Amino acid sequence: MVAYRQFVALSQSPNSELRSQAAHIVAAAYVSHDGPTDEEAALYAAIIGFLDDASLKVRAALAYGLLHAECAPRLVMLTLTKDAPVIARAVVQYCPVLLDVDLLGAIRRGEGGMIRAIAARKNLSPGIIAALVKLDQLDIIELLLERTDLPFSED
Repeated sequence: MVAYRQFVALSQSPNSELRSQAAHIVAAAYVSHDGPTDEEAALYAAIIGFLDDASLKVRAALAYGLLHAECAPRLVMLTLTKDAPVIARAVVQYCPVLLDVDLLGAIRRGEGGMIRAIAARKNLSPGIIAALVKLDQLDIIELLLERTDLPFSED
């Protein structure tokens, strides 16, 4: 009970540094959770609460806590793809729960930093590779061609 009170105090602090610590704690707890579903739901609710925080530092701590997790809530990560550019680019580059349809939307919007982040993702499907090539941006095509791990189609 003491730990919960400390978490609540951190999460309600006027100090964004303390709130960012709370956001990171809840993200780490969500990722490592293996208990009852009602506990998982409570952690998810806390994560949703941090999405609305006015501080970039808090939302970044949340994003980075969930960034590489296979179990990260997809809707939360989709929301973070529309956050400040530094958060959005990190999420599209590293988040494994994003689907091709999510990445295609970002490609269509065409923001340069976001396109480069997608091109640098670990695993790219042939459809995403084709969409990136169709942009006809030489720097993106060069980035893709330098990678030896990508399956290029004959087209």
